[in-house]
Amino acid sequence: MNRRFTAVFAALLVLALFIAVNMIAAASLRSARIDVTDSGVFTLTQGSKAIARSPEEPVKLTLYYSAKLATGRPALESYAKRVRELLEEYARVSGGKVIVEVKDPEPFSQTEDEATQAGLTGVPVGNGQSIYFGLVGANSTDGREIIAFFDPEQERFLEYELSRMIHTLANPKKPVIGLISSLPIMGGMTLDPRTRQPVQTPPWQIAAQLGLLFEIRQLGSAVDAIPDDVDVLLLVHPKALEPRTYYAIDQFVMRGGRVVAFFDPVAETDQPGQPVALRASDPGPLLDSWGVTIDLTTIAGDRYFATRILTGPANNPEPVPYVAWPTITEEGLNDDDAITGNLSRVTLASAGVVRAAGRDGVTVTPLMTTTPDSQLIPQEALGLEPNPKKLLLEFMPTTEKLPLAVRIQGTLTSAFPDGPPANDEAAAGPLAPPEGHLRESAEPANIILIADADLLADGFWLRETMFGLRKIADNDSLIANAVENLAGSSDLISIRARQATTRPFTIVADMMRDAETQYLAEQQLLEEKLQRAETRLRELQQARGQDNSLVLSPEQQAEIEQFRAEYTETRRQLREVKLNLRRDVERLGTQLTLINVAVVPAIVTVFALALAGIRALRRRTARAAAA
Repeated sequence: MNRRFTAVFAALLVLALFIAVNMIAAASLRSARIDVTDSGVFTLTQGSKAIARSPEEPVKLTLYYSAKLATGRPALESYAKRVRELLEEYARVSGGKVIVEVKDPEPFSQTEDEATQAGLTGVPVGNGQSIYFGLVGANSTDGREIIAFFDPEQERFLEYELSRMIHTLANPKKPVIGLISSLPIMGGMTLDPRTRQPVQTPPWQIAAQLGLLFEIRQLGSAVDAIPDDVDVLLLVHPKALEPRTYYAIDQFVMRGGRVVAFFDPVAETDQPGQPVALRASDPGPLLDSWGVTIDLTTIAGDRYFATRILTGPANNPEPVPYVAWPTITEEGLNDDDAITGNLSRVTLASAGVVRAAGRDGVTVTPLMTTTPDSQLIPQEALGLEPNPKKLLLEFMPTTEKLPLAVRIQGTLTSAFPDGPPANDEAAAGPLAPPEGHLRESAEPANIILIADADLLADGFWLRETMFGLRKIADNDSLIANAVENLAGSSDLISIRARQATTRPFTIVADMMRDAETQYLAEQQLLEEKLQRAETRLRELQQARGQDNSLVLSPEQQAEIEQFRAEYTETRRQLREVKLNLRRDVERLGTQLTLINVAVVPAIVTVFALALAGIRALRRRTARAAAA
């Protein structure tokens, strides 16, 4: 009796201790987190943590999520949980500077009206109801930022977008862009190539869009210093800059200034009709200082990315792939960088190739590349009137992916180590270094270099229709992403694309490819056989239809019946082949379900029973020894 009472008391004590430990842990370890994923997808980067703590006044983030309407949609529910947990993590590490609120905009409610008025996008699901899944951010100065709808396809950039929103709300002043350009980006008087008369041109659409987000300040081609309040320098197709301007750009970079540069071997928008050699950018001594090279006498051609243009007479134009004008799609865009990761296509024209010079401490990361079906084309091959057909016929591809745009990071050395250049070319050498002259970058540099300037022009990413301008490429998004990324803090720039929480079924994908390889040849033969049968049947029917009095011979009638039977049988075999294509994958799914539902629980049960048996045996052995 005493032994039984002791056992019961011990069990109650263990249960009470278990409950007490859980209560204490729930109260004292609320902020504890353990992330066991292989790439830490549930852990904020150090840059995001710094941004979360940066607001001087609290930033409020309101998540509008239609939880009830999303019930039964596993993909949406899973991603919503991911977004909510990440927002809670921002709030946790911010120390009260980021406030998160979650609202469910039920149909026809005041909360739904709030979501709509804030600019969030509702996805209709029928009966006049819509699912909302967006975020509204606000600061103490009435600044607002929104994410209209969280796209699960963009999960890899979720942390970057949230950090960007918090950073923007914490720094509401518009960033300043300093512009140095030889192209009429901001509009003005230009020379009409047809009439050779000066005409007034409006600002390019790129400038109009950037003006909504940033303050654009034209600096001209003769400046002694880049102002300190310039956040990002936009250097577009520099030509004939004064030496002191190159020095000003160099020292801006040495001070930690960020630059988005466009250097073009043949700027199609620069004085059309002039020899191609006169339309190349002049980067001066900057490239060597930045640790990269661009051969401005060659351009990158790509047969796979070639943009189709109309050539020939106006009354009978012919579409021809123009290898000198590549439209870069996702295969050539770096999906790990926030600048290019969410783009689909970028159209370039006569772009150059950027190569790393191999400088210690300098990292050169490609953002856009050609495919291996590419070639370096001599500048003079374009001529005054390029011949797309001739370039295509003479195309000799290599197996090299040519970088067209790069991100440059690291510690750079000045292009003017001994001081500014003399204003007078006849002077004996550089001037004495002024106070504050830097021979090395004071902090890691961050430069986006694109070997093309034409992508900024309206004609390469917009089309004029009867309904207005239609966007045909993501050139504007590329520029906005680049400027926005560099205008942010170093913490924001440090955030990269993260691994998605939904992991691909690589085994299933491999099996799918094997099955496709196995059945593709058989499927092709059956489809060819089916096409022959259809063609023969059509011929016989047409022959009969041309003369209603035509009486088919028994042999012809038998042939028709034979082809009809063959047609039916071939279609049945084709359906069977397509069914077989999925059979192995479905079998694997069944096996995985069986393992999850039966095998794993069985293994756990066997293990538990074995462990219980071992413990019982030990107790009996101990009692026997005590007796």
